[in-house]
Amino acid sequence: LVFKNENKEQPYGMEIYDTKGNLMREIDFSMEYDEIEFLGNNEICIWNNLECSIYTLRGMQRFHYNFEKDIYLNKKHYGTGS
Repeated sequence: LVFKNENKEQPYGMEIYDTKGNLMREIDFSMEYDEIEFLGNNEICIWNNLECSIYTLRGMQRFHYNFEKDIYLNKKHYGTGS
């Protein structure tokens, strides 16, 4: 689940549950996002058209990058976008 936090430094929160409905992890983040998805290696990718962050299921940010060009346009250019 993703929701808005009252914390102004980290205005978004994400709760990750296991298949039995038990809360596994809470992750707060500040990045404006368009999409969030689970990756095959137990990581979470959060992105918008100019930024991408990858978190582990333990809540550690492993990667963050600000792109100069719109990454959605790049996906379409290389035939992987819709």
